[in-house]
Amino acid sequence: MNTHTIGPPAFSRPASAYIRHYRALGLRFKNAEQLLSQLGSYLIEQGSHDLDRSVYERWRESRTSIHPNTRRVTEQIIRRFCLYRRRSEPTIFVPDADTLTPLRPYVRPVIIGPGHVQRMLQVADRLPSLHRSPLRRAAARVAVILLYTAGLRSGELLRLQVEDVEDDGAELQIRESKFHKSRLVPLSKSAQEEVRCYLEQRAAFAGRSPHRGPFLCHHRSGSLRPYSVPGFRGLLCELFRRAGVCDGEGRIPRVHDIRHYRRSLTMSGIALWA
Repeated sequence: MNTHTIGPPAFSRPASAYIRHYRALGLRFKNAEQLLSQLGSYLIEQGSHDLDRSVYERWRESRTSIHPNTRRVTEQIIRRFCLYRRRSEPTIFVPDADTLTPLRPYVRPVIIGPGHVQRMLQVADRLPSLHRSPLRRAAARVAVILLYTAGLRSGELLRLQVEDVEDDGAELQIRESKFHKSRLVPLSKSAQEEVRCYLEQRAAFAGRSPHRGPFLCHHRSGSLRPYSVPGFRGLLCELFRRAGVCDGEGRIPRVHDIRHYRRSLTMSGIALWA
């Protein structure tokens, strides 16, 4: 961690020591590092040399537009950091556990069935190509198929590299996903055909990088770039809207909802995308 960018010295020194301590235990601690860096920048903006109750409350008020569950997680990170500091600094401020933002019940998933997926694929096949994304139609189609049939998380699909497609499309190597675990994901015969068809189109688009680089990609600044999280979410939400995928209350699914039906089928022993 760069102590020159994490905040004022009184805050940055213990923050850096905190990160080093837990990384020595084998944790990545990237989220904590990013949050502490943001908080350090806020302290500098406020002209504060260290975290105290008044600055902490102003920081919390500045984040009211963020989902309550996310705010609670970040407040817990800050509280654990302050408790760590109190071991060597008895007078340091520690937020009260009772003041943490209350959790909000999680949103019920919108269950997506085979008919919904079929309509989404039909919409994907009619998407217009864009100048920077001539593969938009093919990328949308293969994304729906892999999210639905292989149960990939959206982040796993966005991080997927062409080199991770193994055995002529028979399986995918998912590297260091949730809990830093890797796994091999086998694909059905028809899903393999879809992947191979997509890779052929990508190879014609990729120029010098037909066999390496991001699996889902577009052009930016003269090079191949993976889809961003907002860009990918926008693409899938466009498919949801155009295909009329919603529940009885008119709610459009989240991208993650595609996995729920897949898992229910898996538990029932029903073949997917046979």
